[in-house]
Amino acid sequence: VPSTWPRFGHEPCTLIPVEIEGSVYTRYATGETTTSGYRGLDGCARALSGVLAGRRGKSLTYVYLPQLDTLLHLRGSADRDVASLLARLDGFVESMAGELAGKARLVVMADHGQTDVPRENLVMLGADDPSGRLLSTQPSGEARVPYFHVSEGSERVFAGLFRERYGQLFALLTPGEVEELQLLGPGPLDSRLRPRLGSFVGISPVAAKVYAEPFHADSIAHVGAHGGLLPAEMRIPLVVV
Repeated sequence: VPSTWPRFGHEPCTLIPVEIEGSVYTRYATGETTTSGYRGLDGCARALSGVLAGRRGKSLTYVYLPQLDTLLHLRGSADRDVASLLARLDGFVESMAGELAGKARLVVMADHGQTDVPRENLVMLGADDPSGRLLSTQPSGEARVPYFHVSEGSERVFAGLFRERYGQLFALLTPGEVEELQLLGPGPLDSRLRPRLGSFVGISPVAAKVYAEPFHADSIAHVGAHGGLLPAEMRIPLVVV
């Protein structure tokens, strides 16, 4: 699916942390349109002022601020530095709103929320887990919404074992049930998507995550997570100044 960015008739430009400016995903998401890397919030403010000063006519400038998301992943919402960073971001937006007053419309939004996952709600499918041994590959999707690819013929056994041990944390839905409930939107699932959902999709009514061997310590250590259906993950701000 190609990026929609090049189709905008407003000369799109993206400001993004310099560490990820040239990443594969950034190039894909921006459709190879103009990007500019920045370092820190102060650097972002300077870069944004410079970009806007050179704009003529209709334009669209997208500023990606991942700092709060990163900190929430690492430490969770209760960490004192989260409130401090949020105040800095609020000041940044206020400053930009003052600079842009009467010149441009400022829209503040997010692509997701987050929820804190307690350690006791981590499902670790190691080599000694009977349900984990029935997987043909690691779960795909998100740790909050895992897609389980079960070895052919073992689906019923896997479902029984998993539900018995982890049923209080995750419901297992078949791709057909996901389609029937329209969890991915109205209409039938695309034929290219259905195989990617595997044998079962895990839907969690609480803050929980699933990992399977080989484990990746960085992701497991994250306190904040998103991708599921909890209100804290799905509710996002939309502020128009």
